[in-house]
Amino acid sequence: MRKVVAAALCYTAFTLLVTFPLILHLRSGLPGDLGDPLLSTALLWWNAHVLPLTERWWNGFAFAPGPGMMAFSDHRLGMSVIATPLQWLGASPVTAYNIVFLATFPLSGLGGYALGLALTKRHDAAFLCGLAYAFTPFRVAHIGHIELLAGFAMPAALAALHMYFRDRRARWIGMLTAALIVQALCGTYYLFFFFVLSSLWVLWFVRLGEWRVAAMIAVAFGVTVLVLSPMAIQYARIHQFYGFSRLLPEVESNSADLTSIVAGSSRLRFWGFTYIDANVERELFPGLTLVLLALAGLVAALRRAPADEGRWRRVTMVSLALSCVFSAVAVSWTVWPAANDAVPVMATELTVAATMTPSVPVFP
Repeated sequence: MRKVVAAALCYTAFTLLVTFPLILHLRSGLPGDLGDPLLSTALLWWNAHVLPLTERWWNGFAFAPGPGMMAFSDHRLGMSVIATPLQWLGASPVTAYNIVFLATFPLSGLGGYALGLALTKRHDAAFLCGLAYAFTPFRVAHIGHIELLAGFAMPAALAALHMYFRDRRARWIGMLTAALIVQALCGTYYLFFFFVLSSLWVLWFVRLGEWRVAAMIAVAFGVTVLVLSPMAIQYARIHQFYGFSRLLPEVESNSADLTSIVAGSSRLRFWGFTYIDANVERELFPGLTLVLLALAGLVAALRRAPADEGRWRRVTMVSLALSCVFSAVAVSWTVWPAANDAVPVMATELTVAATMTPSVPVFP
């Protein structure tokens, strides 16, 4: 426990260093820009003053008299666990936002630490895992998207998966379920992405005869879906009411391509020269250190004979099949582009500065 606390303190100190001078301007400054940070500030303020999931809460504080404003964006309820008590104790909405923003870094570090410890059983390696996960250059690209910075529950969920696979204790399934729910409440995007990752995890680790393991993992995901379904249904109803949808060109314009893995944010002091365009969705550069460590690990793994050649063969076949499916889908958009034109679209970007001062200085 002392090592975990020491790691948390190190992550916190490093957070204050890389975000300086934000710590000196908690009441008057916002990190990044005045777009999404102000929106998140307003959403956290609303969550603190109106009972969540009530009709009044869903209708929100903007776009009156149109109903259902809270379904126009992620609700940030998971982060309100921190922001709401702060505001009840007298902190301003901007201060509460900044504290939550800063907290996402050490929390992500501890999430990576938990996963590293579950995999290696070494605290030094776990510390490096947390450091890499919490302070990767990718996070700088989304410095204004607090819902994407709050991804600390995903490595915790993976750690729970590995621990359950190791000793089959039910408490790890409970931890997995809790982590999934927390991640969904902090950032819905990551939950959908994590479903894909966890499915690949099951294909890699769970053998065909271990149906009970797969069943328990399915129970965790099922409980998560059950708990979140009332909120998801309300989102679907409101989006259907307004006719919200996205065309394929919108999806493409906000998606990464092959160059994105080497593209970094212009905010990066050292790697800023890798900046390509203004779309932060294409800035996925993980940093040279992570790449070198991954290559070193790959070389070390290839030098060892695989313990289970059948597992490698199974994963290879599944990967090949998925590649064929994805290739077919990619070609289909080229052959039948007219089908896209039939999809209605009414996309709305919500930016709110109500109740906030518009003269808040910015500290990148």
